[in-house]
Amino acid sequence: MKKAPALLLIGDLGKVQDSMQQSLGFEILNTGDGQQCIDKFALRESDIVLVIADLHQGKNGIDAAKDIRDDNADVPVLFMTDMQERQAVQQIGEFSNYYLLTKPYSVVFLRDCIRSVLRR
Repeated sequence: MKKAPALLLIGDLGKVQDSMQQSLGFEILNTGDGQQCIDKFALRESDIVLVIADLHQGKNGIDAAKDIRDDNADVPVLFMTDMQERQAVQQIGEFSNYYLLTKPYSVVFLRDCIRSVLRR
């Protein structure tokens, strides 16, 4: 049996992740920090279709996304933040080809963003 495509999360999204799994049919791979994210990506790279990183997980989230992109330049990355967009872009720095979602957002809006990212 083929595994469902997976979303790799840096940080815990709580109830949102259950909704994403039910409404989108993705397996949710949760990691607590950047190093766990890198390790899990190495194990499951072929299943992972999107990396979602909360900027409040610290620099580790950005660094993990950069390390993952070094291994697979095609994997899309969605950063989430409650910062102003300008502050978030400054924190992200030189990272290229990413998507940014500012909080607060509804589960429906997050679902639609994920679908949009994956269609590109």
